[in-house]
Amino acid sequence: MPRSIRPLVLTSLAAAVAALSLTACTSPQGDAGAPTASASAEPTSSATASAEPTGSATAGGSGTADASGITNLPDGVTFVRGLPDGTDQPADAVAGVGWSSDGTQLFVTTFGSSTCPLVATGLEADGTGVTVELTQAGGAVCTMDLAPATTTLDAPSGVSTTAETPVTIGELGSASLPAAASPVAMGWIVSTG
Repeated sequence: MPRSIRPLVLTSLAAAVAALSLTACTSPQGDAGAPTASASAEPTSSATASAEPTGSATAGGSGTADASGITNLPDGVTFVRGLPDGTDQPADAVAGVGWSSDGTQLFVTTFGSSTCPLVATGLEADGTGVTVELTQAGGAVCTMDLAPATTTLDAPSGVSTTAETPVTIGELGSASLPAAASPVAMGWIVSTG
């Protein structure tokens, strides 16, 4: 190869590598996969979110981003980044569950990537307890942070809100759901490892 062509080939090759590197760091939705500061349900100065979310993230499973920038949320799923108002998690919390103060809704909190949260998508109640189904939302690229996400679900019928109830939260484990209270009381699954 003549010497005058070699620098041109190397420059073109370097530009192609740089373009591929930037493409690999961008989510399939472009900026839609990144959290936005404009979502009103997101906490701004603390790690808590409203216990009664009003501007929370809700979307269908269409693959488009909602106000929070999260994609692929199952139909009807409502979540906020953070914890229910007035609650604190133990240091090694993996997940938690609690009633809204009036007992009409169930809050399920999980911890994971803020751009690919683990959200509750369904409840099954039998006479002895509640099982929560979890699904990971988000795109193909997930941040490596650890943030709480709280899903709000309608309370299952036939479950007492005045007594402790065992709840299995996906594959994460089991927690004891406390009676409905104001402020919200949470039952936590804590990592033992």
